[in-house]
Amino acid sequence: MILNIDLSRITDTATRRAIKDIQDTLNNIDLISARYKMLDITYNQNQRLEVVHNLGFLPTDIIVTRSTGAGYSFVWEAFTDKILVINTLGAGNIRLYVGRNNGVSPIGTN
Repeated sequence: MILNIDLSRITDTATRRAIKDIQDTLNNIDLISARYKMLDITYNQNQRLEVVHNLGFLPTDIIVTRSTGAGYSFVWEAFTDKILVINTLGAGNIRLYVGRNNGVSPIGTN
C-alpha cells in the first residue's frame, strides 16, 4: 500500500513539505511499501489448487494468518503473475497474504 497524497492543493510550502516528509517516511516502512493481497482459500479434498490472485507480478512472499484442517504446501515454482498453486492433503482452510515485500535486506551467513 503505497501512499500517494495529492500535495498540489496544499498552498503552504512548510505544510506541503511536512506532509511529503511524512508520506516518504511511511512509504519506506517495509510492510507499508509492500504489495499484498488477502486470500481466504477453502479446499475440500486432496488436490492441486490453482488460486487466482491477479497481482500482476510474481509473488515472492506469503504470510499465513490462519489455517485449519488438513495440511498443504505451496508449489512456488508453479506461481505466476496471476495464480499461485497449492497442494492440499484433505479438507481445510487457509487465510493468507500473498505478494512481495520490497524492503528485503539480504542477511549473509558466516
